[in-house]
Amino acid sequence: MNKIMVTIVCITYNHENYIKDALNSFLEQITNFEFEIIVHDDVSTDGTRQILKEYETLYPDKIKVVYQSENQYSKGVPIMGTFLFPEARGKYIAICEGDDYWIDTSKLQKQVDYMESHNDCSICIHNAMKVNRDKKNMGVISTVKSSCEIPCEKFILSGGGFCATNSILTKAEFARQFHETGLYEVDYALQIFLAGKGNAYCFSEVMSAYRANVEGSWSRRSKENVQYGVECEKKIIRMLRKYNELSNFTYETSINACIVKHELVIKFKLEDYKGILNDKKIIDYIKSLPLLKRTLYFMRIKLGCSLPRFTRFIIKSMKKFRKIKIKLGID
Repeated sequence: MNKIMVTIVCITYNHENYIKDALNSFLEQITNFEFEIIVHDDVSTDGTRQILKEYETLYPDKIKVVYQSENQYSKGVPIMGTFLFPEARGKYIAICEGDDYWIDTSKLQKQVDYMESHNDCSICIHNAMKVNRDKKNMGVISTVKSSCEIPCEKFILSGGGFCATNSILTKAEFARQFHETGLYEVDYALQIFLAGKGNAYCFSEVMSAYRANVEGSWSRRSKENVQYGVECEKKIIRMLRKYNELSNFTYETSINACIVKHELVIKFKLEDYKGILNDKKIIDYIKSLPLLKRTLYFMRIKLGCSLPRFTRFIIKSMKKFRKIKIKLGID
């Protein structure tokens, strides 16, 4: 039996309408090496599990599914680190969630070739396409204009949106080390940890599709539920402080700037506009932003202080408009 070079890990939950796109895009990869696919189903309540069983039967030598009897996410269990990374037999790990998919059949080959010839590379990523639930193109998540190495500071300052998670390829040993740190297992934490382990490289080619605003997604829940969003922001701040220590304060300036940014997000979510004005670090951060963004922030703060009900009405109206756009498939 040939040695497995890459393990594709995929977490899924109620992705009945999307999981086939993900699995097919994995199976269509053209490589000169062996790869395996490990999927984690967190007790889906739709038809996801049946689809997984069908694929597992069709490709028994390629696909392995970890079926749960109780939902692990609701218990706060880190899925990838607990159930997927330990099972990976590959030298490298590629990540793609069940509602996303790949669009380049040579994606894995390109990334593995690069990492095999650059042993100091700890994470290899690429640009991605943003699509809606019906796979309509909504533009490109452009990390770079031309292929190049990326410093860890850029991953940190991005706040987690620097690259599409389904573009990541990394060494399996680093993925397991990430879990051992106990860092809050979100895409942002994984990206900065991996980027700090060596050199990060990004291909300019668009090789995957990120499906935006899928029901049940972390980003959507954090926007729709204020308290959930606040708790997520607090966890990210704690994660950044812990990573600052783990990295021996190598990136402290960038980390501190990002912490202030997340503190601002929390105050906006809680409508604590006076708290923003009384926080010098936050005000200094806003003043450092580009003119347009800086102006919009200060306008929102002043309106929030003087006309709180009107501001609340405007924000609620914008959220309703966004929901309508999502339902129409135009966002």
